[in-house]
Amino acid sequence: MAASGSSGGPAVSVLTPNGRRLTVKVAPSTVLLQVLEDTCRQQNFNPSEYDLKFQRNVLDLSLQWRFANLPNNAKLEMVPASRSREGPENTVRIALQLDDGTRLQDTFCSRQTLWEILVHFVQTRECVEQLCESTPVCVYMRDEPMEREMVVCHPDLEDPFQAWPAELPDEFFEITVDDVRRRLAQLKSERKRLEEAPLVTRSLREAQMKEKLERYPKIALRILFPDRYILQGFFRPNETVGDLQDFVRSHLGNPELSFYLFLAPPKTILSDCTLTLFQANLFPAALVHFGSEEPTDFYLEPQLLENTISPSTADVLVARCMSRASATPTVLPTLEPELSEQEESAEVAVEPPEPVAGTAQPVRRNLGKVPKWLKLPAGKR
Repeated sequence: MAASGSSGGPAVSVLTPNGRRLTVKVAPSTVLLQVLEDTCRQQNFNPSEYDLKFQRNVLDLSLQWRFANLPNNAKLEMVPASRSREGPENTVRIALQLDDGTRLQDTFCSRQTLWEILVHFVQTRECVEQLCESTPVCVYMRDEPMEREMVVCHPDLEDPFQAWPAELPDEFFEITVDDVRRRLAQLKSERKRLEEAPLVTRSLREAQMKEKLERYPKIALRILFPDRYILQGFFRPNETVGDLQDFVRSHLGNPELSFYLFLAPPKTILSDCTLTLFQANLFPAALVHFGSEEPTDFYLEPQLLENTISPSTADVLVARCMSRASATPTVLPTLEPELSEQEESAEVAVEPPEPVAGTAQPVRRNLGKVPKWLKLPAGKR
C-alpha cells in the first residue's frame, strides 16, 4: 500500500484498477477530481478515463471534500468513466471578480486556459493589454454554489405600521438578570432531559444527526448590517463559518473592509472559521450581525442595493426554499409573540424546533411562516 502525504488529517483510500490501494490526504477545499488525478499520477493512469465510486454511487468529481458527504478514510474505487471528461462539449461556468468588486461571468470550454478567460472579457482584456512587465494574477476563492438564492432586503420597504428601531441600543447586546434566569431554566430543562434520556450508541447519535441534516439540507441565514440592510442566502449545513465570511466579503462594496460576524444576544463572535454552520448553532436558520470598526455609508455593493426587496418578500423565499428542500412538504414553526415567559423558559435552546406538517395559519398577506430566530428584531407580525 502506498501513502501520499504525512500522517494526521482526513484522508481517503482509493482502489486502483491494478489492485493497489492508495491513501490520499485531503483538505476541506480539496476537489475530488484532484484526488483522482493524484492517484492516477502515481499509477500512470489517464484520469479522464476513470470516475471515483463510493459504495454504489459514482461521485461528482467537481465537489469539494467538505460537500461530498464522505466519512474520513472512506474507501473509494476507480471505475471506467461513463463518458470522457475531455472534449469541447464540456463547458463550465466561471465568475471573475475584479478589484473594484465587479463580477464578470460567462460559460467557457473546459480546455480553455486562465489566460484565455482573462482576455475574453473587455474589462480585463484592456487591463492585460496595458501591462508591460507586470503579470496578472488570478486568486482562486472557495466555491460559492449557484443555490445561494441571494437577496437583499430593508425594513423601510415594509408597510409603515411595522415599526423598526432607528438602531439597536448597546443594552440589546448586554446580558440582563432575566436573560440569566431564562438561560438557567433552559439549562435545567436540558439537564433533566439528558438525565432521563436513555443511553444511545455512537452509531445511533450519528444516525440522528444525519436525519436532521437530511431534513434540512439547506440553512437560511440573514446578515444584518449597521445600515439596516439585510443580506440573505442559503447554505449547506456542512459549510463552514469561513465560507459564510467569504460570502459576505464577496458582496461588500469594499472587499478590504475589516469585519467580524456575531450572534446576539448575548454577543457571540463567530471567530472559528473551521466550524461548520451546524456546529456553530446556525442550523437550520439564524440571524447573524455584521460588525466593523470602520463605519461607512454603504456596506454592500451598490448594484445589490438597486434590487432591494421587503422583509416580507424575503420571508416568502425562505418558506418556499425550506419547504422545497425538505423531503416532505413542511411548514417551519413560528413562536407567536404572545408566548408566555414560563413557556419560553421551558424551551431547550440546544435543539431546534421540529417542523410541523400541515398548512400554516393565514397571516398578513397569506405569507409562509418563518422561524422566530430568523425574524428581524422588530418584525413581529
